[in-house]
Amino acid sequence: MQRPLAPAVLALLLVAVMVTAGAVIAQEVDELAALIDAGRAHFEAGDYQTAETEFSQALGKDPQSAEALCGLGAVCLRQGRIEEAGTLLQRAVALNPNLPAARNDLGVYFLQTGPPARAAQQFQAAVTLEPDSAAARFNLGLACLAAEQWQEALDALNAAKARGLDSADLHHALGRALLGAGKPAEAAPELEAAVERAPDKASLLVALARARLQMGETLKAVEALRQAIALDPRSRAAWEELPAALAALGPPAETLASLEQKASEASEDIVAQLECGLFALNQKALDVAERCLTRATELNGENPVAWVALGWTYVLQSRWEQAAPALEKAAVATPDDPAVLINLALAYFHTSKEAQYEATLRRLLEVDKYNSEAAYSLGALLESRQEWDGAALAFGRAATSRETPEALLRLGHCLIEGGRAGEALGPLNRAETLRPDSPAMLFDLGRALQALGQKERALRVYKRALELKPDYVEAQQRIAALEAK
Repeated sequence: MQRPLAPAVLALLLVAVMVTAGAVIAQEVDELAALIDAGRAHFEAGDYQTAETEFSQALGKDPQSAEALCGLGAVCLRQGRIEEAGTLLQRAVALNPNLPAARNDLGVYFLQTGPPARAAQQFQAAVTLEPDSAAARFNLGLACLAAEQWQEALDALNAAKARGLDSADLHHALGRALLGAGKPAEAAPELEAAVERAPDKASLLVALARARLQMGETLKAVEALRQAIALDPRSRAAWEELPAALAALGPPAETLASLEQKASEASEDIVAQLECGLFALNQKALDVAERCLTRATELNGENPVAWVALGWTYVLQSRWEQAAPALEKAAVATPDDPAVLINLALAYFHTSKEAQYEATLRRLLEVDKYNSEAAYSLGALLESRQEWDGAALAFGRAATSRETPEALLRLGHCLIEGGRAGEALGPLNRAETLRPDSPAMLFDLGRALQALGQKERALRVYKRALELKPDYVEAQQRIAALEAK
């Protein structure tokens, strides 16, 4: 029979086990920290693939590591994997609300996906955690800019500047905020400073031109826009601003004549063709616009500015058959441009190309998920095909983006038709609040109530619909059926 260990021996063994376990835990902690530090170093060096590997290995050791989740989320942001980034960063914040980097990066996620107020909330939390962080204050300023909160943006951006931040992006943001606040004379020096720090960025010259134009310095505005176009001939922003700047130079008819002459003499110069074509489009001289813009597409068949403007020229004339191919070319060159997709959807609608119309609306909602008009139009298309669930989803999206009685009514109608009367009550009750005098809304509300067994209330609602529309046959039939029972 084996004798039990003496207490002193047992105590020594326990101490040895504890020391060994502590050493193992300490080693694992050190390995986790080393992986996170290495991931951060590779991230800062721009080696996102290696950084992702190291952060993923860190999560394999500790799935609850907020630092590793934050690092992997930052990698996903840089690689354009936006939704994946959002999931990781929200987990990181839930695990450690006091991690400034996670708050800041989650704010960046919300800044890209909206609404700006959610981004500002995260950036403000980052500022609270790290009051001396110029980057967090700068990001807070960008969120306020996106929300058009000009003074709040100025406060945050100036605070970032006071903490040592001095970049083209900062001066650009300050200039935008001052322009939004109606202070172009104060915006101009900031935008000049931005151009000085990044002279090869066309967008900065465009912003400076806007300030110059608001100050009445038209010649300087035109010069800045032409410089922007020289840097980036495909700059939509510069080309869109140029016609208004040219129009402010003098009598529009004289300017147009001068540009026409220049375009005629320089038939191989795409810039001359675009200047004349866009100015003519601005002045509704559509024949001149069509001629110059067509020539511009002949000179460069891949220039998105030319195709967008030519497509719009056709749209203004309701020449949908010609507009569609021009806008298709524009959409290939600029696949994420909401304005192009909206006009292309219109062209497909008017030419009865239903499949292309639907695909374009869906693409538009990928690019601009808060576009209520696109969501409503998609809902109407699906409703016409009696695809009730898809239509309800689209109308629900439209009502979320912009709550209107029409979207709520159509949402409720599709839910009823799809056998989801219980879900229809919410949007229909809300629609009744916004537009209590709609017979169609009241009729569908009655249908929902009747389907849910609330017959007395349904009867009252049907009667209200009939009062508003005395010849409402369907309401009369429903009332007669209920009263007969």
